[in-house]
Order: sequence, then structure tokens, then C-alpha cells
Amino acid sequence: MIEKVAASKDTDHPITEDEAFHEVLGDDPGYFKRLGYVPPRPSTKGKEAVEVEVMELREKFDQNQAVTAQMMEENRQLKDQLEKNQTVTTQLLEENKELKDQLEENRVVTNQLIEENELKSQLQENREATAKT
Repeated sequence: MIEKVAASKDTDHPITEDEAFHEVLGDDPGYFKRLGYVPPRPSTKGKEAVEVEVMELREKFDQNQAVTAQMMEENRQLKDQLEKNQTVTTQLLEENKELKDQLEENRVVTNQLIEENELKSQLQENREATAKT
């Protein structure tokens, strides 16, 4: 069928299947619509319009690639900064633990010194009491 339509048209390019369907069935291909097939309309865009659209799409693609590369670089920098922050945080946690341990040692020593001072005070009081008697 396509060959018959192609032979009946004077065209300088080969006829497409879609053009043949539209030629044979017209604008209302009811039989194929009932079957669920509606062939697309032939493109009405000229070659220049298609080339312009392709050029615009290429520009958008290039822009997207540039943005993607920029975002990947930012992501890499953020990852590096995160690793540095994790290292610093680990160091700070270690220092904090050391300081807590040192604080606990200081508390123990302070309590010992307080007990010694209390014992010295009691000893002094006992000496004074003994001296009075």
C-alpha cells in the first residue's frame, strides 16, 4: 500500500510510512484509531528550525555539563572539608577525654589534700589540747 501511495505522489524524497497512512486514511483514520494506533503527523518544521532546535539543545546540554562539573567540584571540596572536620573533631574528642581524665585526677588529689589538711588541723588541735593539760 505504501508503495502505491509513494508512486502516486511526485516527491523529491522517499515517502514515510506516516505520510502514507495520512494519504490513504485521511485526517480521520477511524479503523486504526479503534485499534489504538494513531500515526503521528508528519513534521512541519523546516530543516533550519530543526537545526536551530538541535543547536539550542546542544547549548543546554553543554550548560548542564558545565553545571554538573561545577557541582561535582563543589561536592569534592565539601567532602575534603568534611574529612578535615572529622579529623579535627576526633582530635578534640581525644583532648576532651584527656582533660576529663586529668580533671578526675585533680579531684582525687584535691580530696586527698583536703583530708590531709583536716588531719593536720585535728593534730594541731590535739597538740594544743594536750599542751593545756
